[in-house]
Amino acid sequence: MINSPQVTITGHTQISNGLNVDAGTSSDCATFTGTIKTTVDVIADGKSLVHHVHGNVTTGASQTGQPV
Repeated sequence: MINSPQVTITGHTQISNGLNVDAGTSSDCATFTGTIKTTVDVIADGKSLVHHVHGNVTTGASQTGQPV
């Protein structure tokens, strides 16, 4: 276990068997400044990036509604 207010790692870091981030009382949970890649899916607020659907879809150049 590392118990520190801040840790800087300069180099490739591999984490096996999951990663949990607890922001505690901070509103900042995680910030990424580069590309995030996944081989499965990303789920935010219960919405799957891969399997979400959109409402109010219209053919043509129109924009879709928000994911449902």
